[in-house]
Amino acid sequence: MHNALEIVEIRERILGFVGPSALLPLALTCKLFTEFALQGLYEKTPIGADRLNDLLATTLPRDAESRILPAVECEPFLRVARHTRELYYESPEAGFTNLPRIITRDSPFIFPNLQSLFLDLQIEAPWYPAIQAYLPPTLQCLGIRIVPGEGNASDAQIASSSQQQRDFLKSLAQRPETEIFSLSALYFERFDSTLEKETSSHLASFIRTQHKLETLQLDHIPLDLWPHLVGLCHLKIHGYCLPFSLSVMLSLGKVSSLEVRLGEAWQNPRGPVPGVTFPNVQNLYISGPLKYLTSIAKAVQGSGLRTVWIQIRDSWDLSLVNDLLCNLRSEASINSLRYLGWKMPLSGMDPLPFEAFHSVLLFTHMVGLTLDPLCGVDLEDRDLALITQSLPDLQEISVRPPRRRPILTVGGLGHFTKCSQMRSIKLGFLPILPSGTQIPSTTSSKVETIFDLGSNKLLEDALLEDELVVDDLVAFLKAVFPNLKTLKFL
Repeated sequence: MHNALEIVEIRERILGFVGPSALLPLALTCKLFTEFALQGLYEKTPIGADRLNDLLATTLPRDAESRILPAVECEPFLRVARHTRELYYESPEAGFTNLPRIITRDSPFIFPNLQSLFLDLQIEAPWYPAIQAYLPPTLQCLGIRIVPGEGNASDAQIASSSQQQRDFLKSLAQRPETEIFSLSALYFERFDSTLEKETSSHLASFIRTQHKLETLQLDHIPLDLWPHLVGLCHLKIHGYCLPFSLSVMLSLGKVSSLEVRLGEAWQNPRGPVPGVTFPNVQNLYISGPLKYLTSIAKAVQGSGLRTVWIQIRDSWDLSLVNDLLCNLRSEASINSLRYLGWKMPLSGMDPLPFEAFHSVLLFTHMVGLTLDPLCGVDLEDRDLALITQSLPDLQEISVRPPRRRPILTVGGLGHFTKCSQMRSIKLGFLPILPSGTQIPSTTSSKVETIFDLGSNKLLEDALLEDELVVDDLVAFLKAVFPNLKTLKFL
């Protein structure tokens, strides 16, 4: 062995270029590298539940769980624990909660240099306050999921789980200054019950102590936390489609995308955060009761919106729809909006006339338009004339037809020749040419795909009623759409 390898700095430099898979063979090959290679092994390789159980079995006495171990018996385990940077544990067993009790150590933390901790905690399992020993000040990423066990949890177990969550979050918010960690990522997901007000308050208090968050994933984000989150830079927030959930992405300190999904339990008519606005939003997704979506739209007023998706979860009200669009409309958004989508998953309504959507034609530079109410939209040939005249840059359009026979005809599709960049058409139409329809001379239309969102039954009806003149229809489509590659009746 070369004498230069006895220099610690040289060995450390060499190990910096060695991947995790080569560290164990290196540790077994040369005594000079053993300690450093093992250290690197546990720094670079996450410890999962199986590896942790193996580690406990190989470094602690067999009767370890039945007594408090003296320091000399704990040292083999602690030597590895000090080098561990990542720990993943699904459904922690008794060893997880017993370890802090049986291990004699100088530090209050089992893994004093841990940087990432991910735990799946079953509702039935006790895990607090034992988890405190796994949260050193070095922690940068914390992920916790409260998951149901194999059977149905009893009311007492659910109540115990809720109490553990409250105590845990409260302890995080009240940590001594010497034990506070600064997270770059926090994941806290719950699948047991709705978040109580007290638990929500503790969660918000803890997150307010975190000023370097880059990723936040929660199934519930308290409303009063918004001002703190908006002030963070480089933050990506993920929410779920539950009451009060929210998703915000910030880029260089400016909110560029805003997603708000309000469930049936939403009770705040003032909007998400009174007094907080997002002037730089470019992409907006809002879902919930129509009257509340209108107030949310005010928060992005004046921004240069490029994409807007609106999902309405209650009955249609034309005046509220117009209010919503007026709140979205600004000098900037009229020129910048490129895509607008409407979705209404409610059934039992009559088809909506296209007049209900006339306000969308104010955004004259749109290239994509989707209207997808479950009840369908009644389009007539004259409506396509208005759409193509108002939106000359349109490249794709998708409008759900009503369940009954549509009014629009194939002849009406000829209006799309006014949109020089149109490529995809998804509508419901009758495969007929109104009497007097002239087959135009060949156009330069770029349309490649046409989907009839009606049904084959409509095609059969047209055939039975002698409304479909195949030769004329084909000649018309070939003339209007010379680049047409796909025509499907769905």
